[in-house]
Amino acid sequence: MMQEFVQQVEETAKSVMYEIHTALPGKIISVDPRKATAQIKPYGKYLTHSGKKLEYPLLTEVPLVFPFSQTAGIGIAFPVNSGDSCLVIFSEAELDEWRSSAEAETPLRFDLTNAVAIPGLLSLGCGLVEKACAQNAVVIRGNLEVEGNITSSGNITGEHIYGYLAGQ
Repeated sequence: MMQEFVQQVEETAKSVMYEIHTALPGKIISVDPRKATAQIKPYGKYLTHSGKKLEYPLLTEVPLVFPFSQTAGIGIAFPVNSGDSCLVIFSEAELDEWRSSAEAETPLRFDLTNAVAIPGLLSLGCGLVEKACAQNAVVIRGNLEVEGNITSSGNITGEHIYGYLAGQ
């Protein structure tokens, strides 16, 4: 009798845990740069409480996370494209409440519909990270556009940058 009770409690706990999502790697399917959202397909399989493995559904209108201060209007953004990897995090709070300031009708803690994505998750190494670590520096590959002033308290090196700043 006691063993059956313990087994039932364990099964109930497992069933609840299978419905809690925390973080998963994902693949960007499409991006809406105007809204800074993406459609994302999580990697891996979803295990149901009955033990079935299912494909994760496509996640839609997932906010993309970039380092940005809305109040200061300062931040960093980079292109995000179909096929890029990301880390999908499932929020404890209802994201629709955050977006619209309206109270949620149902609690959706850690639900698949409450996702945000951090682009830039690397499944394999990348020469850019290796170079940054070796040089103890921020390394930018690609074009750089700055809206605002560039100031430096040290030397600026690189003939292209120096020539541009010197007006050549």
